[in-house]
Amino acid sequence: MEESDLMESIKTFNNIIVYGAQKKGRATIWRIKANIQGAAIFSAVSAVGDEKYCSNVLIQDIHKLKHLRDTSIVLIAASLKYHDEMEKEAREIGFGNVIRISEPAIRDMEFRHGIFLELADSKLLQYRIINETRLNHLRVKVMHGQSVKVMFIATSPSKFSYASIYRKMSQNPIFKVSIFIFDEIYYSRKYIQGKTNYEKELRASRTFAEKLKCSGYNVASSE
Repeated sequence: MEESDLMESIKTFNNIIVYGAQKKGRATIWRIKANIQGAAIFSAVSAVGDEKYCSNVLIQDIHKLKHLRDTSIVLIAASLKYHDEMEKEAREIGFGNVIRISEPAIRDMEFRHGIFLELADSKLLQYRIINETRLNHLRVKVMHGQSVKVMFIATSPSKFSYASIYRKMSQNPIFKVSIFIFDEIYYSRKYIQGKTNYEKELRASRTFAEKLKCSGYNVASSE
């Protein structure tokens, strides 16, 4: 199961419990936050240790979340060797919906999360200075009646989450709005690094772009 398939399969649940609070759990929660709107996200372990939060989500003993078993899906985000034990425990508590996140999906999420952390650690101050400069530049342009380009970045071939904002901004002649599909660049980068052929994901990204175009959105080219 790829990441896009995983997000599609969990989006209807009110509660999403990520079982595992180490590196794999952190990456999983981060990607869910980026893709799923409206669901409550929980971080669960078998026994709470010194760590209190996982990607800013409070870590809880999975047994204390059993009251959510009828409205939740449990995602096992851990090394493969722990999957049997963790699924058995979750089902014994009463959780009927349990998914073991596949190694390819976990690697994808960890890769993206790693890029995010690298940028956040090394360039946060630089980005803040650059963005403040750009914002001041935009203020001057608007004051003189010039248009402003606004680009929305879509991170996966799924529902475009900012449709209402896009539509509202597109009604104002000041804004020239467009959408950029990040996945095409992401999978191309992985291919260049010698990873597995990601032709399927590239096709999915391009199909998503075509659907957006057919729905009246302005999709920016990645070329």
